[in-house]
Amino acid sequence: MTNVTAKNDKTSSAKTPKKKGPIRWEAIVPLTVIVALIWAYFFFFFDSHARRAIEYVGTQANGAEVNIADLKTSFWSASLDVRGIQITNAEAPEKNVVEFGSMRWEMLWDALLRGKVAIEDASILDIRIGTVRKKPGRVLPPDPPGESTFQNLKEDALENAKKEFSQNVLGDAAALLQGADPAAQLTSIGTELKSSQRIKDLESEFQKKQAEWKERIAKLPKNEDFQAIEKRAKAIKLDGFSNPLEVQKSLQEIDQLVKEVDSKAKEVKTTGQAVGSEMNIMKSSVDQLKSFVDQDIKDLQMRLKIPSLDAASIAKSIFGPMILSRVVQAEKYMTKARQFMPPKKSAEEKAEFEKPRPRERVDGKNYKFGRPKAYPMFWLKKATLSSKETPDGPSGDLKGEIRNLTDDQPMLGLATTLSFEGRFPSSRIEDVKGLVTIDHRTEDPVESLDLSVGRFPITEQKLIQSEDVQLGFKEATGSSRIRAELRGQAIAMTIQSSFEKINYEASAKAPMVDEIIKAIVGDVPKVTLNAGVKGTWTSLDFDFDSNLGGELQKGFEKQLQLKINQAKAKIQSMIDDVIGKEKDKLLGSFSSSSGDITKVLQGKENAVNELKNKLEQEKNKAIGAQKSKLQNEAGKAVEDLKKKFGF
Repeated sequence: MTNVTAKNDKTSSAKTPKKKGPIRWEAIVPLTVIVALIWAYFFFFFDSHARRAIEYVGTQANGAEVNIADLKTSFWSASLDVRGIQITNAEAPEKNVVEFGSMRWEMLWDALLRGKVAIEDASILDIRIGTVRKKPGRVLPPDPPGESTFQNLKEDALENAKKEFSQNVLGDAAALLQGADPAAQLTSIGTELKSSQRIKDLESEFQKKQAEWKERIAKLPKNEDFQAIEKRAKAIKLDGFSNPLEVQKSLQEIDQLVKEVDSKAKEVKTTGQAVGSEMNIMKSSVDQLKSFVDQDIKDLQMRLKIPSLDAASIAKSIFGPMILSRVVQAEKYMTKARQFMPPKKSAEEKAEFEKPRPRERVDGKNYKFGRPKAYPMFWLKKATLSSKETPDGPSGDLKGEIRNLTDDQPMLGLATTLSFEGRFPSSRIEDVKGLVTIDHRTEDPVESLDLSVGRFPITEQKLIQSEDVQLGFKEATGSSRIRAELRGQAIAMTIQSSFEKINYEASAKAPMVDEIIKAIVGDVPKVTLNAGVKGTWTSLDFDFDSNLGGELQKGFEKQLQLKINQAKAKIQSMIDDVIGKEKDKLLGSFSSSSGDITKVLQGKENAVNELKNKLEQEKNKAIGAQKSKLQNEAGKAVEDLKKKFGF
């Protein structure tokens, strides 16, 4: 009995739980391990990962490699310090567009706790431009062709402008001066004229329309129909009525005939209007033949390389590629800005991406609450740009600021601005002033730029480069002001530039052309250029004005204008020979046919109106006869009464 009791006491003693102390080691140890791992990640790896992420995003936005020498973060101060930022120039990968010595900012914990990045103030220091890289930067391949119709049209418009500006006016002029006769190539071109093909198309279309018009006119009332109605009208009694019922019957018969005539008049009028409208359209198409002829002349001049010796065409040939590169660059940055800072979605876009919503309750009331102090995903309130010139370095004196850089302007309600001014003496760049505004708060995004540079160096600027003629600046000093506004899908840009202290590179294969070009540029110590671009991305209109174009025009036209006029006259004569007879035949057929159809329609309309007038006259005659009879009967009754009462 004693042994059993001792055994039970031992068992109950083993099951008694052990008292726990104030420290919960089973929770602290795992938590400590997790915290240690997080700390180790941020201490050893986070900075390098953040640096690579920023480099990747920057490269995608710039289209060329972006490098960061060093990046450090501080958890306790929520700060970021980036040093040695190099942004590759996509057009010249061996150089940087801009290089920043350092960039530092502190983030707001209020935003970080919401998973957002908000920066109250930042500083960007030691700014350099055009620095040489240790090795060329990587340039991303061009984006694949756009899938949208608008994107394709925009790319086609830019490509067409590129082809237009690739024309070498001076090279073509040189070929003419060497005795080339471009009009000699005209013998095999006749069948390729757009005007000739258009005439054939119009002839085919005109024949179809002629058949349709004749068929519609054939369905209109004929002379026999009008004669039958007139015969029925003559059979109606118009006088000698014995009582009012006879008058009423005649009037009803006349009204019935009037209705029939009105129906036929409406049919004639409707057909006349429809045929007349189609004839006007056809006439307009025939009149447009002149524009096809003009386009043929222009195309042949381009194909045969007959230059247009006017100042605007020469300026376009010289400076067109340069201006087009600015437009392409503007389009590139506009696309990037709208990609990374999307504008407000339109109602159609919202409807397209709207998520399904649960069905609302039948009873109840919905309340909407605002989001006070909400943050976009990224918001840089202000960044100060500051740089000081160094004696032996490429840094310049620059100051400026960036305000309200964000990925969600519609939510923030503020536009992004970048303003700056300064100079870069080591690069010989002076009086730089700029203001960039990006406003994507509405459905109609707007980007604007106002940039002026008082002086900048130019080296090896090729303007025209071909086998026949080469023209450019070996060295020059330039000044420029660019104003641009991109609103929705429209562009308006003006560029005013001047070039001084020019060391020209001018030469030509033909001795006479070489002598002319060198003599011309020798008398132009200063070159001015005023260029403009306006329109939409699918329809761009360029305008050029340069004193260099005017001087080249004067220098060449004395020698060339006679040959150009002769070549143009041959083209005009050839086109007249090819399409002259066909055009005259088409015009004659259309004039004759339209005249005949108009005459027939007018005749039927006159016949209807004449018949209608006759019916109205007969109706009035019947009414007049009845009125006269009633008046006579009334007069006779009055006389009878007078006699009866002895008056």
